[in-house]
Amino acid sequence: MFPAIARALANDRRQIILECTRLLEEHKNPLAADPTTLEQCVIQADLVIDDIIRALEWTPEEPAAPGPAITSVAAPAGGHPATADVHPAYSLQAAGFLFDVVFKHAAKALPNDDEASACLTTIALAMNHSLSGPLRAAFHGYLLKAIRQAQADERRRIARDLHDRIGHGVCLAIRKLDMLETYCHTNAGMALDRATDARRALAEALEGVRQLTTDLRQVTVGGSLQQALRTYLDEAGPGLTASVVVTGDEGRVEPNALHEVFLVMREALRNAVTHSNASTLVARVDIEQQEIRGRVSDDGVGITSQARARSTGNGLASAEERTRLLGGLFTVHSCPEASGTTIEIVVPLPDKQCHVN
Repeated sequence: MFPAIARALANDRRQIILECTRLLEEHKNPLAADPTTLEQCVIQADLVIDDIIRALEWTPEEPAAPGPAITSVAAPAGGHPATADVHPAYSLQAAGFLFDVVFKHAAKALPNDDEASACLTTIALAMNHSLSGPLRAAFHGYLLKAIRQAQADERRRIARDLHDRIGHGVCLAIRKLDMLETYCHTNAGMALDRATDARRALAEALEGVRQLTTDLRQVTVGGSLQQALRTYLDEAGPGLTASVVVTGDEGRVEPNALHEVFLVMREALRNAVTHSNASTLVARVDIEQQEIRGRVSDDGVGITSQARARSTGNGLASAEERTRLLGGLFTVHSCPEASGTTIEIVVPLPDKQCHVN
């Protein structure tokens, strides 16, 4: 159809790829930071250019065949492992660079007649067809890795909670019962004290089981977000003076995003209930026009940044990762001297999602 434009793009192939690489480096795109990842990008760009050239050379009498850039993404689900850690937004940015550079080079060779519009349309359709598959694969690969990481973090948290909340209590009870056996024939008073201690340790272990099962059971929003948070707090922190307020229209928030916000807020509540020794806790979520704002504040012992860095817990780290995957911000404000901790999240609504410049 347009063999002259096809030859021009074939001749400019190396220059097109160099310009795209330069743009990635200038914009500090992570795809250009690692040689292996950059090599995969160059290979993919080369395949896309092949598809465009093939589309420009095709004539209606010939059967259209998928190019290598299309068939290559059908093999491994999730994309190339070298790009699995890179957010899909950067892959989209790279595709935009390639789109712009190819159009610029094609425009130089366009005829000054009515065929120009048809030629540009052919190029645009070919690029869209060739790029959409790899972009979908990049997104699926990144999302799959994030899900697996979240599942691994959750398993580690459950294992840690079983050890800390339940294992410790049971071991303590066994030691007290061993001492009870020692004192039962020699010192009735001491034996009774050991029996009381063992009962207390087992009661604490049972409470740990109850809290853990509450965490595992309450994993969906169910009714309203306020109701879900209130239900969790009533079960996990019955002794606290607590308030939960949610304002705005929850119907404006995509269900999966609302579920993620609930998980983040729940983790902030769990952290306060478990570690803060607080007597008062306030949770608030405001669904605004452009974003969701969440806050959990307590009057507990607080936590220093150094203590948080030394912590082996993954709860807040997982909550921060969930927030980041929503394009949001996660901050922890705490001053042990003044007492209390405040955890805040800001998540953009879909029409205001963060973009990579």
